[in-house]
Amino acid sequence: MTKGKNLQSIWDNLPEEREQKIQALTDELEIEYLALQELRKAAGLMP
Repeated sequence: MTKGKNLQSIWDNLPEEREQKIQALTDELEIEYLALQELRKAAGLMP
């Protein structure tokens, strides 16, 4: 049984520009997630 590529090997072979775009999107999504989490807390929907 052969294993596929692991994520690290894929990441290591990405062009720098693509890696930067992915990181920028990741940062945006994290900010959005944290903002939504704060809204849920403020609305009493989270402990």
